[in-house]
Amino acid sequence: MLRTIATAVLFFFILTGPANAAYKVIWFWLDNDKQHGAAYQDGVKVHEFDILSGSDDLVQYPGTNRWTLKPTPKGVFKIQQMHRRYTNQHGVKMPYAMFFTRSCAIHGFAENMDLPPLEVQAELASKGCISLNWADIVWLFNWADIGTTVVIEGYRFNN
Repeated sequence: MLRTIATAVLFFFILTGPANAAYKVIWFWLDNDKQHGAAYQDGVKVHEFDILSGSDDLVQYPGTNRWTLKPTPKGVFKIQQMHRRYTNQHGVKMPYAMFFTRSCAIHGFAENMDLPPLEVQAELASKGCISLNWADIVWLFNWADIGTTVVIEGYRFNN
């Protein structure tokens, strides 16, 4: 109950931005059953989409004995950088990357590719980033600006 009230209050303050400017918010809900997000402009939902996030518990690298913790940060952020084409230090392509922390971004799952089916997603996790289907990331990148608010809430466990 307290979390619901806190979320409602936070949502109100986020959406009551400057009166003379369009106020944009990207909201993500992380959940075991379905992860999704929505874009709001001036308090009105303008786009909704499925996502793939990091996991809040240990994830084993396929075919190895290596485990890692790969959570997506929770809280309220702002888009700091936007790159139509971005490759990280490990050579991983992150198309339409919108960084909301120094190392975590909203980006396309892969060049011209959509997210895998839900039953496969349970086995996958990003390293904190949030991946979207191709059409959704292109739309979101063209809609968002530097400074757009990003809200991330909920938890995802791979059990």
